Amino acid sequence: MAEPGLPPSPPPSFPPPPHWCSKGDEVLALASILTFFGAMLLALSMVVQRYALSYPEPQVPICGIKVRRSLAWFFGLVLYGAANGLYVPYHSNSSRPPPMRCRALPT
Repeated sequence: MAEPGLPPSPPPSFPPPPHWCSKGDEVLALASILTFFGAMLLALSMVVQRYALSYPEPQVPICGIKVRRSLAWFFGLVLYGAANGLYVPYHSNSSRPPPMRCRALPT
């Protein structure tokens, strides 16, 4: 509320952003996409490992090829490592911790 005798102050005017998407937003979008694909790959890796261990026969079909149970499980482990490789670079070096470290896509 303005003091008596003073004109009311105008509302603050903010300049429009120079671009629709700033560099920080591009990095955030890339990190979000990599996090999404990392979550999908992480889920796939766990499914492959469980499938390898629960398959009733000693030879497990993976991508149309029958392999030993331990090799199929190891393939799931490699997928798990690749999924964590998609997560780590954009979460450990972030200068803005809250948006990307909150992990909007739970696994």
